[in-house]
Parts: sequence; C-alpha cells; structure tokens
Amino acid sequence: YSDSVLQSEVTTQHNESIKHNIQPWMIQTSNIDAFTTERIGKMMRESLRLVADGSCKNNHSAMAAIIETNSGTDQLVIGGAVPANYTSPTHNTDSYRSEMVGLLAGLTVIEKMEQVTGVQTTLEIACDNNEALRVASFYHYFNARMKHYDMVRALIGTRKTIKSQIKATQVLGHADEKITDRALSRVEVLNVSCDRLAKMTRTSVDRHEPIHLPREGLSLW
Repeated sequence: YSDSVLQSEVTTQHNESIKHNIQPWMIQTSNIDAFTTERIGKMMRESLRLVADGSCKNNHSAMAAIIETNSGTDQLVIGGAVPANYTSPTHNTDSYRSEMVGLLAGLTVIEKMEQVTGVQTTLEIACDNNEALRVASFYHYFNARMKHYDMVRALIGTRKTIKSQIKATQVLGHADEKITDRALSRVEVLNVSCDRLAKMTRTSVDRHEPIHLPREGLSLW
C-alpha cells in the first residue's frame, strides 16, 4: 500500500470509531467524516461550546448543532430531521422538541469525543429555548406527564454520561434581527448559523418517523 492509501484507511477507521453509536439521523448533514481521532483530541484540549437550534413547519422539524473550540479554530457541525414524538397520538413535533434534539445530538457527539480521546474539558452549551436548556443542563428527573417525555428522558440520560464540566448559556433567538446596538456575541453568531442550517436541513430531508432514542429500553407486555 502507498502512504496515501494507508492514511485513508486509518482515517476511515478513526471516523467510524467517532461515529460509532451516534444514530444516523443525528448526522444527516455533517462534516464529521473529516474528523480523525487526532483532530478530535486537539479540540478536546481546549474548552468547547455547543450551540443548537431547531426549525419546525407543518409538523416537520429539523435541528442543527455546532461544536466549536473556544479559540474558534475548529468546528464540528451536525444536523438532521427531528424524530416524531411517538408518545403523542399525532406524533407531533415543535420548536421545543427541535431544540432539545439539537442539544441531544450535540451532547451525544461530545460523549463520543470523550470516549475516543479519554479527555474531559469545559463545555458551554447554549440555545434560545430556556426550557430545553434547563433540561439539558439542570433537570435530574422526568415523568410521563412532561411534554416530549421521550426526548426529555433521552436528553437527561445522555447529559449524565458527560464527564466534562457543563455551563449553560441562554441566547436570544434571531439575534441578528433583534440586536442593533452592539456586535453579537460568539454564541449568538453560532445560534444564528444553527437556525439557518436547521431551516436548510428541514427543506432537504424527509420527515423522520418515531424511533427509539439513545438509552431507551424496550418493554414487552
């Protein structure tokens, strides 16, 4: 084999290890294939920010999330259709569910980054839905009466596996349209980017039917 072929095989193996156990709908639109273990390790040596947003129209939703180094030198971008809510008779989705799914997908990737590298870091998570952010950063309980109970359960369960220190930041939605008296903060800029990517993803992928989410067991009756 030539050096280039060997490097290609190693890169493929690294990419597969990074994507292992990340459900395909989370990375329907993503640059994750470009990330080797070495590149992930370099990101993990910095503090990270995870920003997520969602888009919903006519009961069809999509999400996007950006994981960026604090220095802004590298970004991992993910996006995909939001799985419909099987706990609802109408399988409804909405903006709240879309925001939670973006955070769930982002934290799932962070968990895998920790596993692949064995490194922990400081993680700032941000979105423009305060309740979704509270679920992702603060809630330790859930019950079947909660709206989008399946997603709340999956998000809390995934967050508990994250070893990095998490800090939550709420951002103003559509800040590029609402803030005119100052420059946008970095998380506001990323939130605007996530909003645009989520809208583009929603128009380019099919509506996702209900599925079993991460860490969701099966019950036989």
